[in-house]
Amino acid sequence: MTLIGHIDPSWKDMSKYVVHFGKADPPRTAYDNAISILYDGRIVAAKAFGAGRKLAPARRTVCFSEVPLHHLKRLADVRGPHGIGFRKELIVERGGGPILYAYKDTPQAQAIKAMVNAAP
Repeated sequence: MTLIGHIDPSWKDMSKYVVHFGKADPPRTAYDNAISILYDGRIVAAKAFGAGRKLAPARRTVCFSEVPLHHLKRLADVRGPHGIGFRKELIVERGGGPILYAYKDTPQAQAIKAMVNAAP
């Protein structure tokens, strides 16, 4: 069992779940895109973000929020009401993982960039 499975239920700042929010891509609405994900059974990583965005080929990403479910409304108020929830374990089993944050031009940012450049 992974660390994800060992999250103590009393820890109110951690969640066993992640949420992907549908985003409008005119002429399709966020709702249309969420329904399409459910119908197709997949989320397409369409855009490149972060340290891998300038690599060839660019490292495309899919964004999930790890916000605890009891705080989901405050994120939905910003991102929109159309989201799809998953157990973190499912995402990890399919190659997903947490994002690393670092301030630009710091040793941490340089280390992340080196890891991205070394990735297959």
